[in-house]
Amino acid sequence: MKKYILALAFILLIFNSFSQERVFSLQTIDFSRKGNFGPNLKNYTQFGMNIGVLFSNGNNYLPLKQGNASFIDFNFRYKRRLNNLLSTGFDIFYSGRSYELKQFAGKTFPDTISYFKEYLNASDLGSGIYLRINFNKKRGNYLGEFLDLGVSGAYVFSFTQSTIIKQDNKKIKSSARGFDFYEIFHYGIYCRLGSQKQAFIFKYRLSPLFKSSFNYPDLPPFGIGYEISF
Repeated sequence: MKKYILALAFILLIFNSFSQERVFSLQTIDFSRKGNFGPNLKNYTQFGMNIGVLFSNGNNYLPLKQGNASFIDFNFRYKRRLNNLLSTGFDIFYSGRSYELKQFAGKTFPDTISYFKEYLNASDLGSGIYLRINFNKKRGNYLGEFLDLGVSGAYVFSFTQSTIIKQDNKKIKSSARGFDFYEIFHYGIYCRLGSQKQAFIFKYRLSPLFKSSFNYPDLPPFGIGYEISF
């Protein structure tokens, strides 16, 4: 997880270096001669990847090893330009999440065994819709600086427990699946603050990951990361 944090910090420095407004993006373009597909034309599509960390804001969550909860997303995005100020669109994404559980005496979830290391890993397929607010109207045929506000939902198609134990100076790895305590659908809200094809992303899961009948503490609902698009 530490390597993800270091990588994220390095990428954020790169993002900051490119956040200056490009002078040539302020040129005036006759959109009628450019067709309907382009960064600031009627239709636009792009692929992206984002990586980040997950966290909570209180003690009513499963105890995790400090800083060891992360996500990585791969997405396809469509954007529809409404006017110089507003655009709308949708995202289709795959999301992978990993949580390292803290080991302690009296542990009860998802079992009572204390491991050398224990992870919960989830994989989702989902989609979202968003509204984009553009900050620089005279940007030409460029994405410019923007704020996206969106809602999303996802289907959890894989949920596994991965463990490592030490025995006779050896590390033994194992995994388990087929649990029935988690919800297969969840939903939330997100926003992106971006410049051209780079953005900070903030996510908040509104629905619980575990079924209420099991009375388990939830996993961290907040996420913050960095996105780069192509």
